[in-house]
Amino acid sequence: MGLPLRPREPVRSVLARLLSGRSAKLLMLGVTPEYAEFGDELTALDWSPDMIAEIWPGDTDRRRAVLGDWRDMPFEAASFDCAIGDNAMTMLAWPDDVDAVLSEVRRVVKPDGIAVFRCFLAPERAATDAELKALALSLRGKASDILRWRFVMDAVHEAGEPTVPVKAAWRKYSRLFPDFGELARANGWDSTELAELDVYRESTAQFTFPTLLQMKAAAGRHFSSIELVPSGDYPLAEFAPFVILSR
Repeated sequence: MGLPLRPREPVRSVLARLLSGRSAKLLMLGVTPEYAEFGDELTALDWSPDMIAEIWPGDTDRRRAVLGDWRDMPFEAASFDCAIGDNAMTMLAWPDDVDAVLSEVRRVVKPDGIAVFRCFLAPERAATDAELKALALSLRGKASDILRWRFVMDAVHEAGEPTVPVKAAWRKYSRLFPDFGELARANGWDSTELAELDVYRESTAQFTFPTLLQMKAAAGRHFSSIELVPSGDYPLAEFAPFVILSR
């Protein structure tokens, strides 16, 4: 898995710049291996023992992974200089879980600290079928993850709320492309890439994509300053800025 779902370069370098001078003691939501070398002391918090076992590169004298709930963190107040996370908000139900996590982040980060999250935000308007088809047919040399992710993001408009089932994306792209062979021919995809498109067919997973206005409103209940910084130049980067939160 590569960009946009995994934070490969240039995302990592952008985050390193944003953390300059603030990375003595870091909290990371999740066990993103690309960020495991950040900070003088890094604590990664994840609620899945399987993710820790399979993804985390291992504890060292300056980093550790902790099993716990982002909504009820096992840390004292003002324990960290900064909190970071990649695509973490997407995994939370809207609005209650997002609100609970932002509240906990505010509690455990020092008053002069910041939180920096790469967040996928839904566009303010729904894409037309023609726009989505054009994107889907322009991905030669790129992964089908881009198609799947973009269609899920767009599903929030039809659902009328930020949290949507991923099978809604499958219904739409299978309607627009009843023959996935058209995608294979246009993009040079093999059977493995096409199989990825069917991952969402019977999935029970739900993802959350607030719009920028919704994200600002949610964050504003806990933080007084909200800044957006582009995360790089890669497919769907326009929907995945770094959101910087501070008091």
